[in-house]
Amino acid sequence: MWRPDFAYVEKTPARIEGYSRRFWQASPDHRGTPEAPGRVVTLTKDVAGFTDGFVYQVQSEVWAEVLAVLDLREQAGFEQIEIQATVADSGVVNALTYFANSNNPHFLGAASTDVMVEQILHCVGPSGPNRDYLLNLAGTLRQYGLNDEHVFELEAALLERLNGERIGEHE
Repeated sequence: MWRPDFAYVEKTPARIEGYSRRFWQASPDHRGTPEAPGRVVTLTKDVAGFTDGFVYQVQSEVWAEVLAVLDLREQAGFEQIEIQATVADSGVVNALTYFANSNNPHFLGAASTDVMVEQILHCVGPSGPNRDYLLNLAGTLRQYGLNDEHVFELEAALLERLNGERIGEHE
């Protein structure tokens, strides 16, 4: 959401029903390492849930190039799926997204906020610190007026932990 890293024509707010966004997927290749994988979001099936985000319109001339970029970025346990997204002006549209099934080898599943924050706080990979991923995602959601209690709860716990560490450094 906050770093698409591909060429697009239009970015439009959208909602998908039946899924929630959760920090339940390991990242051994971007926000962590194989020895210390970070945590990144995936969609999880949730009959009563929904996820707000964006759909991106991509020109057909660059579609193969965009897919190659996304396939490289979303390789550790993610698979492409087609979903229906609701866009305010257009109604329901078909969209491609990446989804991590719970049976993939990098799926971490639910954990306490403290456990997730501990992992996010300390993991760093080739794409940078895992904490930056969480903070940038939360900032983007807030910038566009989108609510995600799971992300905001993790962000608040991470910031509290970071502030506590900074205070401890000065004592």
